[in-house]
Amino acid sequence: MRRKQRPVKLTAQIKITDADAPEQGAAGVSEQSTGYLLFLTADLKVAQIEVSRGDRIVQIGEGDNAREVDYYVTKFQWRGHYPQHGGPTLLKAWFMDRQPSRLREEI
Repeated sequence: MRRKQRPVKLTAQIKITDADAPEQGAAGVSEQSTGYLLFLTADLKVAQIEVSRGDRIVQIGEGDNAREVDYYVTKFQWRGHYPQHGGPTLLKAWFMDRQPSRLREEI
């Protein structure tokens, strides 16, 4: 993820789906997701990072497996609530690929 003040490197499990897309409805555009990242809240606390809507993800993977992406966090949900851990142990952050928008700007 990249923030205005500095790049941030985080570890997460990723799930990419191609089924969701924005849909126009009576109440406006319903944002869907391209996939999600699953973070351990303990890792986020150690890194002193709070994931927010609109955060940009610029790379998935490392080294030879690294892939440049242009994802933006659209929503998130706390998961894995256990009393012995004092609250949620996971953060599920859905993201959307904004590459099609970027390509339109380049034309």
